[in-house]
Amino acid sequence: MLLTSKEILERGIVIPSEYSKPTQVGVDLSVCKVERILGGSVVYKDKTILDPLNFMEVDTVKIDGKECWR
Repeated sequence: MLLTSKEILERGIVIPSEYSKPTQVGVDLSVCKVERILGGSVVYKDKTILDPLNFMEVDTVKIDGKECWR
């Protein structure tokens, strides 16, 4: 099923930012950071518990003069 950008935003599937670009069948997104998962989490029927200590931010590197994640 394809959703229009209006449906995606109305349902709260993504939170728009100044960098979001609504398109005909979706929303183009930008990434502000990437994190590596170092450990597990617990998934219950009614909630998920994530330990913030199990996440490590991945630094960017320069490739062809542009900042990117590798």
